[in-house]
Amino acid sequence: MQVRQKIWDLTHNLPMSKNTIKKFLTIDEQIEHLKKDYKLVVNDERLFKRFLRKFNYSRLIYDYGIAIRNNFGMFLPNTNSTDIINVYNFDTVIKERLLSKIFNIEKRLGTAIAYYVAKEMKNKWLCDDGKLFRLSKNKRNIILKSSSQKFLKRLCLFYIRNNVINQKIKGINDIKMSMIKDIPIWEVTRYWEYGTTVNFLMSIKINSIKVDIINSFANHKIINVNDKHIDTKINNFISAISVLGKVRNKCCHNNKLFDVKFGSPIVKNVADFIRDKINPKYIGNSVRLWDIATIIDYLNPVDIHRIDKKATSIINSWYDLLLKPIDKRIKTDQFKIYKKIGK
Repeated sequence: MQVRQKIWDLTHNLPMSKNTIKKFLTIDEQIEHLKKDYKLVVNDERLFKRFLRKFNYSRLIYDYGIAIRNNFGMFLPNTNSTDIINVYNFDTVIKERLLSKIFNIEKRLGTAIAYYVAKEMKNKWLCDDGKLFRLSKNKRNIILKSSSQKFLKRLCLFYIRNNVINQKIKGINDIKMSMIKDIPIWEVTRYWEYGTTVNFLMSIKINSIKVDIINSFANHKIINVNDKHIDTKINNFISAISVLGKVRNKCCHNNKLFDVKFGSPIVKNVADFIRDKINPKYIGNSVRLWDIATIIDYLNPVDIHRIDKKATSIINSWYDLLLKPIDKRIKTDQFKIYKKIGK
């Protein structure tokens, strides 16, 4: 029973159950355990010891070793300890490079929101100071689905924390409406988290503003304001950038990314977005790393690519360098790493 439980824990990438809690092992004992019980070939013991000491047994074996294990938790023939390190290095580089691109998307989206909301205020009410929170509730309700004080205070929380002195602001209950009425929209967007930016976009009532924001932010026309399926296309776009938010969080919290897999309910809208805008032949039933890279490349303007490589090119380059040699040695097609990436 314990052996079965152990195999289940390994193949499902879970911590050991209470019935199979392991005792503390030294680095040397960990290596012997992997050799004896899981058939791992340790081809560079000195290097492997250094990585175990630096990055933790659980992280290396459960997060990255899974790339070269079979369904019973055993390491695949023709693989070795350096392969685990190469998977880890691939994941680390990809997270760093994709995160910088998502940060770029985050900043540009916030800038587009500030510009087009302020432009609407100027055109509609000759309000050219961008002070959205000073508008009457009736006027705000024309632009936003929610105009509750709680929602407005949440939008300004990080701005207030960074700019209001001599007051302790722990949460939105410490914010008074008088504190936010004179803040221009372009100031608060500088302090928004990714999720706040997406939520504000979703809260905008007027589709023409959303379309202007989306098309300006991406530097090319994604949605036509006269499209009869405009609501669906806006929702598909928001689903796509929401997935990037999940990727951003994984990168920031140093979770593994190479075999990321997003499923229902978000996958349908993201798949529709990819089919509509990137690849008409796309048939994926889950969002993998390669899909994320194609979305990032589509949303980043051409001038960004002159500074840095496209996300898909980065993945290709590092896959060829670190993972392709492993895939060549893995005989069983279902265990190839490129499938976990979604290439």
